[in-house]
Amino acid sequence: MTVPDEAVEAAARAYQSEVSYTGAPNWDDLTEGRQLLRVEWMRTALTAAAPFIAAQAWDEGWKAGAEWMEPTGPNPYRSAE
Repeated sequence: MTVPDEAVEAAARAYQSEVSYTGAPNWDDLTEGRQLLRVEWMRTALTAAAPFIAAQAWDEGWKAGAEWMEPTGPNPYRSAE
């Protein structure tokens, strides 16, 4: 599962904004190399989290649509339970 680049950059900016509160530089003050490092950290974290997010989204989608449509099979984002 891939995570969109826009989501990764948004996460990196949010992370840097959070640590900037503790005295770290703001996103725009980071060198390009440090920005790329933050982006790679977030890509790793979001790639690990993506299957869990997708599974929850699937479950919530079926729950929301259950009034008019029955699920046709198990959640493909969860392992066999």
